[in-house]
Amino acid sequence: MSAPTTSTVVSSAPAPTPRATFALWVRTGVAHPTQEEKKAVDATLVAALKLAETHARRQRALKAWKLVRVHARRQTAFKAWKLARQSKRTSGWCRNDEL
Repeated sequence: MSAPTTSTVVSSAPAPTPRATFALWVRTGVAHPTQEEKKAVDATLVAALKLAETHARRQRALKAWKLVRVHARRQTAFKAWKLARQSKRTSGWCRNDEL
């Protein structure tokens, strides 16, 4: 007689992420997480928060840089217009109503 063999079932579903586990705890209110699970969820949430803050900081810096560039471009255009206007006035080639 041979001993009965047990077969192991390998699940093809991926393991739940800490965030999904946390959401399950909140929805059901049945599962009681272990300290390790709580720490994993806390670490995941902290990492997500830091990533969001970094993204927001970069977006603000990019927006400020774009505003500075637009301002510089406008100032350059204004200075060019002003110099052209002054050169017209001093050269005497245009009438007063063109100024």
